[in-house]
Amino acid sequence: MRVLFLGTSAAEWYPAPWCNCEHCSEARRHGAEDLRALSSVAILPDVLIDVPPDLPLSASRFGFSLAGVRLILVTHPHGDHLDPRILVMRRPPSRVDSSPVGPRVTEVREAVLCASKGTIEYIEESLPMPPSELRLRLVPLSPFEWREPLEGVRVLPLPANHMRDAGHAFIYVVEREGKRMLYAVDTGPLSGEALEALCEIKLDLAVCEATLGSLRPSQPLQHMSVSDVESLRRELVSRGAVSEETPFVLTHVSPHGLPPHHIAAEQLRERGLILAHDGLVVEV
Repeated sequence: MRVLFLGTSAAEWYPAPWCNCEHCSEARRHGAEDLRALSSVAILPDVLIDVPPDLPLSASRFGFSLAGVRLILVTHPHGDHLDPRILVMRRPPSRVDSSPVGPRVTEVREAVLCASKGTIEYIEESLPMPPSELRLRLVPLSPFEWREPLEGVRVLPLPANHMRDAGHAFIYVVEREGKRMLYAVDTGPLSGEALEALCEIKLDLAVCEATLGSLRPSQPLQHMSVSDVESLRRELVSRGAVSEETPFVLTHVSPHGLPPHHIAAEQLRERGLILAHDGLVVEV
């Protein structure tokens, strides 16, 4: 299993466009891996998790063509994780003077899009045409139920601690080629039920959000800090779901939670954590 990080920032981007704080200013000055697009990953060669508004540019930066995607998993319908306009760009070309025009003029294979029932309903309401015209097949998933939406790829959705009132947010366990990856973005610390389900699975890779970074808010939030991820890791190790050597990769980084990558990555490495950057490829 090879995982390409197309974007690794939280909703405000990194640096945040309207902010001149120390972290944002240093990221602009240093550039390179300090610059983060909105969070999304590809499980190569043809599985995509989340569809943020800057996805086309993020994918192109690293040579990944969305035209080859066969399975899309959406975590939840917040705008930094799902922009239906990107899906509309799959519409077929029209013709002007016998020449094809439109956002695409070549064929695109059908893609299966999976998400919670509420997220699927939001997508259906947002699209100006039937999904079939976009060569999309929308499949609602139920929490705690394994599905195989694409041959050779099994998916287990678990309820995220995010959008709790609506119940639209999932984290995912994805299995491919005998390897299992956890993708836990966006979520706060997991519910007991979700944690129990996760502890029954042997994971080869864990990708977790670290939106809050080093912050320790006085009230629980629907995102995780680095300390929250460390607590999850200890629990999974103690229950045998991961080993001490299982890679734990942090993503969904806020400039107001962690310093720029060139500073934070080494600090986190000393704690046994990998800080993702845009373009990182992890293979297990």
